[in-house]
Amino acid sequence: MKTVLVLFLFTVAHTCLSQKNKPTVKSILLEQLENTHNNQSWFVPSSKAIQNLTVRQANWKNKKTDHSISELVSHLIFWNQRDLTAFKGDSLPSFNYDNNSTFKKPNKE
Repeated sequence: MKTVLVLFLFTVAHTCLSQKNKPTVKSILLEQLENTHNNQSWFVPSSKAIQNLTVRQANWKNKKTDHSISELVSHLIFWNQRDLTAFKGDSLPSFNYDNNSTFKKPNKE
C-alpha cells in the first residue's frame, strides 16, 4: 500500500511540475511568427523572400487562372484577420463564403 501511495504522489508531483514548463498558445504563436518571418530554418523567411520584390513582380501571373503574389498575400491577410478575430473571441464580420473574393486584384502600378 505504501508503494502505491508513493507512486501516486510521485506521479501527481511530476504532473504538476511538468505543467509549469508547458508553452502557452500565445508563446507558441509568437514563436511561429518569429520563425516564419525572420528566422531561416528549413525554408526562406517571408521577410527575406520579398526583400527586393517589385510591384510588377508581385502582380505577375503565369496564366489568367493563377494567382499573383499580391493576390495570395491578400488571401492570407483576409484569413489571418478572421482567425485572429475569432481567436480573440470577437464577432466575425459577415462573409459570403466566396473564397475567390479573398484574392483581391492588385492596383495597377
